[in-house]
Amino acid sequence: MASAGFDVVNWTFNSKILRTKFSETSVGVKQIDDSSSLHRVLGLWWDTEKDEFRFKLNLKDIISEKSTTKRIVLRTIMSLFDPVGFISSFTIKAKILMQDIWRTDLNWDEDLNENLLKTWKKWMDELAKIAEVRIPRCYSLQIPIARNIELHTFCDSSEKAFAVVSFLIVVVENVGKIDVSLVSSKIRVAPLKPLSIPKSELQAAVMATRLAQSIKYELDTPIMRMFFWSDSQCVISWIKSDGRKFKQFVAHRIGEIQESTKIEDWRWIPTNLNPADEARRPHIDSTKIISDIWIAGPEFLRKTEEYWPKESTSKFSDSEISMEIKREYINLCSTSTEKRNPLPDIFMFLQMAKTNEMYGLVSEVFTENHFLSDHNVEMVH
Repeated sequence: MASAGFDVVNWTFNSKILRTKFSETSVGVKQIDDSSSLHRVLGLWWDTEKDEFRFKLNLKDIISEKSTTKRIVLRTIMSLFDPVGFISSFTIKAKILMQDIWRTDLNWDEDLNENLLKTWKKWMDELAKIAEVRIPRCYSLQIPIARNIELHTFCDSSEKAFAVVSFLIVVVENVGKIDVSLVSSKIRVAPLKPLSIPKSELQAAVMATRLAQSIKYELDTPIMRMFFWSDSQCVISWIKSDGRKFKQFVAHRIGEIQESTKIEDWRWIPTNLNPADEARRPHIDSTKIISDIWIAGPEFLRKTEEYWPKESTSKFSDSEISMEIKREYINLCSTSTEKRNPLPDIFMFLQMAKTNEMYGLVSEVFTENHFLSDHNVEMVH
């Protein structure tokens, strides 16, 4: 941390034994007050007793506001610090609302209309439950003895957002246990210029590729294999095809995916099992703002590969693929065995000159007749 310019001045541990031993042996380093198990670490709240990340937010200032404006909405959204993306499936709803507010061209201090205000109040009611969210800090205690460590990244999209979430899978052969833990997620609001659903799904696949590469680079844990999951059969088909035959938008993104990942690592998953779909899926359990599948991952990850979802046998529309294929233009030329004079036919140009001269004379006669007819009409009047 010193190489990055961070001087460590305080220490705390999730073990009372280590805290006691460190306080006895360390000199010149202050230990964090242990009167409370909740400590702020790099912008996040860490419960050292349960070894969990938590979220705290002071809503008194927001609730005390007499009116709800675009300025207040943006301030509230930005007050949620979530760099890893633990609660992005919840915060994306407010960001989508913010985009809808921008579409209405409201001023910064102008009150929201009735529909926007209704959506905002519903989200604020859910925000009050933010303190109940718990995210385990430790991925797995079995990592040192793990037989296999995998990274599974899920992607999904809609007309309003792109969503990606990654889970670390730790497999211990002797124990027969598989640990699944949330690593990170990325969710972005869709651009104002609408994209087709296949293109949106492809953009989410690109985000999945970038997030997985970033996690693999940053984690000290050796990842032996990566898997990517999408509920779009069209995107899976694109990735397994030659990207050069598609139009520019699709071709560039397929090229990036194929360069960074293995084609055989891309799998299809039903929408109801896709945790990335939580970004747009309404919560059935009204007591939670973050679903269990978002934190713990789908249940099939805790089973061997033979129980994973299989490729769907249902056919999708071929038009979704064919409409993005580049048009091929073919130039045709013909040859003739007839012998011709290589020199140009001079009489053709003489005939053209005579024709032009004739058109000029007819035009002059027509103009003179038109002028005389107008003049005669004037004299009659």
